[in-house]
Amino acid sequence: MATAAFDVNNQRILQRQRTAANFYLNSIGDKEIHSTLASMLKGPTQDVASMSARACFYAALACAVDTLNRNGAHGHEGLKALAVQVRPPSLTAASSIWNKSTGFPIGVWTHWLDGVLRHDGIDPGPIWKVTAPQHDPTVRLDWESLRKGPRSLPIRQADYLARAGLRTLSKTDAGWLLDQQTSTQPSDLTVFSRPPLVVRRLRRHQKEIASKKDRLTALDWVDWLNSLVARDPYDPRASEWTALEILRQLLKRIREFPGLEITVLDELHPANVLLPRAWLSEAPAPGIFVEARWTWETWKHVASSAKPGISLTRFPIQDFRRQPPTTIDDNDTHARWRARLRGCGLLLLGLVKRDFRLPAAWNVRGLERDTARFVKASLEEIPLSSHSHAIIEAALLPRSAETAVMRMDPWAFFGDQNVTSINDTTTDPPLILDVEGLSEAIVNAQRTLASGQISVLDHAPRQLIPMNVIQLVGAAVDLMDMDNDP
Repeated sequence: MATAAFDVNNQRILQRQRTAANFYLNSIGDKEIHSTLASMLKGPTQDVASMSARACFYAALACAVDTLNRNGAHGHEGLKALAVQVRPPSLTAASSIWNKSTGFPIGVWTHWLDGVLRHDGIDPGPIWKVTAPQHDPTVRLDWESLRKGPRSLPIRQADYLARAGLRTLSKTDAGWLLDQQTSTQPSDLTVFSRPPLVVRRLRRHQKEIASKKDRLTALDWVDWLNSLVARDPYDPRASEWTALEILRQLLKRIREFPGLEITVLDELHPANVLLPRAWLSEAPAPGIFVEARWTWETWKHVASSAKPGISLTRFPIQDFRRQPPTTIDDNDTHARWRARLRGCGLLLLGLVKRDFRLPAAWNVRGLERDTARFVKASLEEIPLSSHSHAIIEAALLPRSAETAVMRMDPWAFFGDQNVTSINDTTTDPPLILDVEGLSEAIVNAQRTLASGQISVLDHAPRQLIPMNVIQLVGAAVDLMDMDNDP
């Protein structure tokens, strides 16, 4: 019922699908079916299964009627009459009413309905936006649902966060709290005489950022890039090569001696990554280059020779959505590296997208590990070379981790057979085992991109994006041969 109600006016689907949705909703409102459903719902419930089914029906019916009314859909009087007779709680009813009627607060049904509607976007789902003001933040399950929208918290719920909710936050919620502070309804963090640890960490971090006049965070960098691209979409600073260069320089700081500890990769929140503010200049410094404008050569020279280059904050904020899980054993070096590689992948993906926002569902602890749909949808939206595409997949997609196990321990799958190629994994991303391997993959990607960098009239930069067709069709050909194939 819920999906059919949304499909009635969904212009992104076929007309026959909208017709089928209308037919289905009308069939539920048929008099005979109507009376049968009403009598079943009024009957006694003897077991957990029937109680759960009834509660789900209430939620779906309330969602369908509310959606039809808000979209101005005509007809479906039988369905609306069924709602009047059965009287499920409205989506605008208080959470306590839902709890009394179904045994669960409204936050549970909001999560379930948005899941049924397959909403996995950056912003909270359509049901969340309707029910958020009715959530009771003092109820744990409602609060977990409210966490999906740190930038969209209603006034009452944002006030609760300032008064009591901050006490429930862990230090690894600092990234989530930073998102909330950038909203139109930021919670007041000054109400406590002794602020919680997460607030103290965030304030210390922000104070450090404010003191570094010659640096800016990766968050500020992509915001500036988006305004730059609106004026000049071909500026080399907004290129894929630059995104790779930022991560390459960061990894170089780890590989150098003396350098950074590899543990810094556990806290790769974009607010912790610092870039030179000089990169925002309208043109390169006069007297150094022949062309007083950003060309490929001038920008690559400035970016690679910047002193200081890419660095990290002294007082980083922590974000559970980007950090390795706390359940990883420190002695399990492979699992620890996979988790750190995931943080590198998220940073690179945000840089090439020029958008560091993460899916709303990731704001609920435990759901941040579901990366596949978000990563695949993001890669489909942005122009990206095959090499960079492979790096991000290797870092973020579960298939890459599974293939890595097969490549590292082939005997466990093939015994003593001499297997030189696994047909359905030869087009999988490269196996990245450490910082050195990731750095090498980035350098290879930059080298391939450089071969497609051209200058047109007045040295204006352009980038030809090398994409391997074999990778697109999934043919059983090793991607490592990409540079040698037409």
